[in-house]
Amino acid sequence: MKNKINSISGAALGLIMLLLYGCEKSEIITIDPENAGIAFYTISNGTETDSLSYSFAYNSTELEKDTIFINMRLTGEIKPFDREIGVVADQGTTAVQGTDFELPKIVLPAGTSTVKYPLILFNKETLLTQDLKVVLKVIETKDLKIGALGREIGTTTLVNGNIQISATTVNTDRYVVNFNNKLTEPDYWLGLESYGYGTFSITKFQFMLKTLGTDKIDAVLQWNYNQTLSYLVQMQNALQSYEQENGPMIDENGLPVAFE
Repeated sequence: MKNKINSISGAALGLIMLLLYGCEKSEIITIDPENAGIAFYTISNGTETDSLSYSFAYNSTELEKDTIFINMRLTGEIKPFDREIGVVADQGTTAVQGTDFELPKIVLPAGTSTVKYPLILFNKETLLTQDLKVVLKVIETKDLKIGALGREIGTTTLVNGNIQISATTVNTDRYVVNFNNKLTEPDYWLGLESYGYGTFSITKFQFMLKTLGTDKIDAVLQWNYNQTLSYLVQMQNALQSYEQENGPMIDENGLPVAFE
């Protein structure tokens, strides 16, 4: 038994060393407790995720505006008072502040280390044909500097002889939001095909949005196996009801919509 434990511990140590070796020293977060700062942060699964894409067309009801919440966190000591956070539109932004988007002034609440920055986007007619971009940049305020940047290595532990690794997070001072009001094939559709959702079409996706609603579409993206299959059954039943009343649903390519 002793040799087995030593073997497992050795494997865990080797994995930890591999994780650390995979990050250059300059990439790992170093926090200065004397200079508290704030930064955007994302969860990394091997690729950097310092951007997102949003479309007003994905909503089941038409919205005049919507709010995108972006994670931020403190690097430094928690304090018993509010602290001002600075965020501006940086170089590379193609949207017009005050017309296409707003940057609200917010604070890091007393006694907390995390907050969500509320980027407000406006649904303008130009978004039907144009893709716009907002490049957010953290700036220093009287209360907070730009936070320590880089990655925080996930912790590695042994649980009942199994190696478990928590998520790695990444701090960044810039975050990019691309937005429009067009229905295009989302990046995750290839995964949905493997579940039986079939070939993408705008007609099919619009039918999904109307049937499931935005919140449920978002839940599908979490890749919960049981929920994803449950939504597939809902779509199959909804399509069957539609066809009983109207006949086949034909998409923009002249093909019948199907959930296989």
